[in-house]
Amino acid sequence: MLLQAGVGVVASQNVTDPSLGPKVLDFMARGATASEAVEITMRTVNHKEYRQVLAVDAQLRWEESHKTLVS
Repeated sequence: MLLQAGVGVVASQNVTDPSLGPKVLDFMARGATASEAVEITMRTVNHKEYRQVLAVDAQLRWEESHKTLVS
């Protein structure tokens, strides 16, 4: 879990990519909402079907992005 004062918090799990949190926080620091930041970030990552990300911005707006693998 990563926290940046005045910006928000980001948590990720499962087979995680350690760059996800900083990327989401960076977008939020530049003015994106939590939803926008997660959406933009998830468009650019590899293996998004393995990623679970939760972000809450400074205005307490949140977004969750996760995929479920179907066998």
